[in-house]
Amino acid sequence: MNHEKQSEWYNSLPLHYQTKTNSAIDLFVFLRKEFETTQLLSKIEDEQSLGAQLQKKIKELQARIEELEEEIEAERAARAKVEKQRADLSRELEEISERLEEAGGATAAQIEMNKKREAE
Repeated sequence: MNHEKQSEWYNSLPLHYQTKTNSAIDLFVFLRKEFETTQLLSKIEDEQSLGAQLQKKIKELQARIEELEEEIEAERAARAKVEKQRADLSRELEEISERLEEAGGATAAQIEMNKKREAE
């Protein structure tokens, strides 16, 4: 380092580090603490960035959950509608079957009556 840059760096230090009575150990402690502070600040920034990313992901997942819940509700409604239609068709089939049986019975009785008339 040239003398001008050394002087500039030295002047950037807090005043109590600029006194000639401070030892190299004090300077080392200061520099170590500056380094540790820088490392901690960097770690804090990384954690904050990760926190922001996770918050964004949470919001995305919550939106997706809402979409899926809406889809589930639509499927439930559709299923209920289909079940009702199935029940209605089953009831209608039962009614038609009963009417067919009645008509079949009436036809059989009519045939028997016709046979008796012919026999007379």
